[in-house]
Amino acid sequence: MDSVSNSRSDRRIASVLADYADGIAPLDTLLAQYQVSYSEIADLVALSDLLSSKLAAVSPSAAFVEGLYADLASGRPVQAWYNRLLPESLHLYPMSNRMMIAAGIGGITLAFLTARSLSGRFGLRHREETSREALA
Repeated sequence: MDSVSNSRSDRRIASVLADYADGIAPLDTLLAQYQVSYSEIADLVALSDLLSSKLAAVSPSAAFVEGLYADLASGRPVQAWYNRLLPESLHLYPMSNRMMIAAGIGGITLAFLTARSLSGRFGLRHREETSREALA
C-alpha cells in the first residue's frame, strides 16, 4: 500500500514540475491543483529555475517540424533501426511514431524519478548547493 501511495505522490510531483516548466500555470495554482506542498518540491523547483535561466532556448527547424508532423499524421510504424543491432531472436516489435515519443517521455520521467529518489541517498543536494554557489 505504501509503494502505491509513493507512486501516486511521485506522479503528482512529476506533473507539477512538468506543468511548471511548460509554463501552464503559476506554481501556487499547480500546487493546489495536484495537492502537493511546496516543501516536497522546493529543491526541484530551484533546480528547474536554475537550469531554465542557464540554458539557451532552442527551436526546431521548419523542415523538422513538417517531417515530424508528416510522420505522426501518417500512422505508419517507424523503421525499426534498433532491430539491425540485435540478433534476430531479440528483435523488437516495430513501434509507431506516437509510441516512440510516448516511450521517450516515459524514459525521461523514469530517469527523473530515479534521480529524485537517489538525490537524498548520495548527497546530491550538497552538490547542487555547491553548484549554485559556483554559478552565482
